[in-house]
Amino acid sequence: MSRGKVKIYTDFYYQCQFLLNSTWGVPLVITVTALCLKKIGYNASEVTVGWCWVRIDAPDWALWMLLTGKIWEFLAYLTLPVLYILIKRHIHKAHVALSEYRPILASRPPSQFFSSMADVTLSLIPIIFIVLRIWSTVRFVLLLADSPVRQHPVLVTLHGIGNTSQGAANRIMFVLFTQPICSRLCTSLCCCCSKCRAEALRSDPTAATDETAPVVRSRTDDASLCDGLV
Repeated sequence: MSRGKVKIYTDFYYQCQFLLNSTWGVPLVITVTALCLKKIGYNASEVTVGWCWVRIDAPDWALWMLLTGKIWEFLAYLTLPVLYILIKRHIHKAHVALSEYRPILASRPPSQFFSSMADVTLSLIPIIFIVLRIWSTVRFVLLLADSPVRQHPVLVTLHGIGNTSQGAANRIMFVLFTQPICSRLCTSLCCCCSKCRAEALRSDPTAATDETAPVVRSRTDDASLCDGLV
């Protein structure tokens, strides 16, 4: 292995380690600090749906709510769309460059279908995340404004569904919407439709004769028309 490849792999390893330590280390430090300072506790479901978070009677509850969650939500709302737009642009440029070298492969329908599915998935991921998480942010803003609307049953229900549905949304996007699963679902549905049609014809034989009757009549009409012309 050349030194250039070793350097690339080493840089990639350290980048992964940095991302792993950042994504797990920063929340761990904030959570342990909040626990040590006794900031975690009952908050009367002011901005949650039945679970404990930052104590609502703490004098600096707004600051700790921002540090333990809300500031990261605001950053995610801003950075996720930008990141996914950059990723889509990079994929589009790579696809264009690949099509120049492989025009036959790029023009194949499966390749186009896969590209369109990936493009739709990348477009929907930040949208779904924002739609699911926005309700908790709305309740937090209403809490800062001391508005009683934050306890509205519809808003609380949307908050509870959104905060607990991110795993289900990821499963739908990355499992059910993939090309193999979609192909299997389409095949299963087509098989079920064909079986149902065959059972219907088997149970009602007159349906088949009714379907073929217009064809027979049209043929006899055509024959009589030809005889008249002769």
